[in-house]
Amino acid sequence: MSRGEHDFPFGVRGRWTDAQTFVLEYDGIASNAHRFLHMRFTDDRVEIRVQEITRTLGATFVGRQVKP
Repeated sequence: MSRGEHDFPFGVRGRWTDAQTFVLEYDGIASNAHRFLHMRFTDDRVEIRVQEITRTLGATFVGRQVKP
């Protein structure tokens, strides 16, 4: 729990749902923002799926680790 924009409270929590997937939840308690970020790590790749619950919006991003 913390204070964000306009001093409104928000909460963030996360958990590992399996060995490769971390789920982060953002709840803008006093606002209309409620998001889940599902991050799946496989080798040097990460897939991040974002779901905006209050507006039923979403997006998916894929990235790879760059090795020097």
